[in-house]
Amino acid sequence: MHRQHLLIATCILGWAGTAVAQQTSTAASLKTAYSISKNATSESDYTQIIDQIQQSDLAAADQEVRDYGNQLLAWALNRRGEMRWDRMQDPDDEVAMAAIEDFRESLRLDPKRWRAKQNMAFVYATRGQMKEAEALFDDVIQTKPDHANAYFNRGELRYEMGKLPAAISDYDRAIALQPSEADFYTGRAHARFQHGDVGPAIDDYRRAFQLDKANATRAIDLADALQNAGQWRAAAENYRNALQLDAQNLRTQLNLAWLLATCPDGSLRDGQQALEITQGLRDIPANEEFRYIDTYAAALAETGQFEKATRVAQTGLNLVPASERSGFEARVANYKSNQRYRQSPIRQVGGQ
Repeated sequence: MHRQHLLIATCILGWAGTAVAQQTSTAASLKTAYSISKNATSESDYTQIIDQIQQSDLAAADQEVRDYGNQLLAWALNRRGEMRWDRMQDPDDEVAMAAIEDFRESLRLDPKRWRAKQNMAFVYATRGQMKEAEALFDDVIQTKPDHANAYFNRGELRYEMGKLPAAISDYDRAIALQPSEADFYTGRAHARFQHGDVGPAIDDYRRAFQLDKANATRAIDLADALQNAGQWRAAAENYRNALQLDAQNLRTQLNLAWLLATCPDGSLRDGQQALEITQGLRDIPANEEFRYIDTYAAALAETGQFEKATRVAQTGLNLVPASERSGFEARVANYKSNQRYRQSPIRQVGGQ
């Protein structure tokens, strides 16, 4: 062989050897990453997978290997993003920003990764970017038309947006695909109740509780709907069901006390028990302080302690929500006139 040809052959063999070595190194890194992925459960596990892949030379690998590596990387980034988002304290803190970057990079590597799209939709919704969130949920449903949670998630978003008929339609689809999921019935119940479909809403709340009878919140949701619809006896029964499941639940205690103090059905009304419930409560959180004052005052009035009821109620004048001010002020006026308060149904079954 001439010297020139020998030099060329040596260079070609060198290049080939380097390529084989690179391919072998990349394959080894991906094999390690895959091995970790089989038992990955923590943020550090997913970071280890990401580091393994990013340190390999995917760019020099065969297309099939490169595609596999990018898909595994996109999966690990999305999972790490979920872990980070779960532990963030604020949607704009450093942990949240890191999670968002993971979701975005996952989608850049694999634009069809629907779970990453769904996670970005949650990010947008948390930040109040509802239209952007809805568009991503639309994409997820287009990709996964038989995924019940995709419809449920879009239904939850549309409920928050006030798109009640569209939300109900999404819940309908979710329930058709997965009829044993209690959350789907609760979501549809909320939307139906707000839309004025009170009877069907109560049916949904009842079905959710039947599917999840160990959950006190299901019983409370049903009891609240029954009380708002004027089905007083059934409401009282379900509040007591809830208390059997969680005796310290503040929402249950306040709402049961309210019913006992203000129910127009004298056979159910029990001002003394309402007073005992409210007086036994401690450490009321700020977001429940007005509800506590309103209930305590009603119980005092029901037991004939009008002067004290007036004083207690007046402490809530600076806390009352604007939407409830007129009704609350009317109650204060009642107590000043030595009159008890009687509630009436907020929503009638079958009506707005």
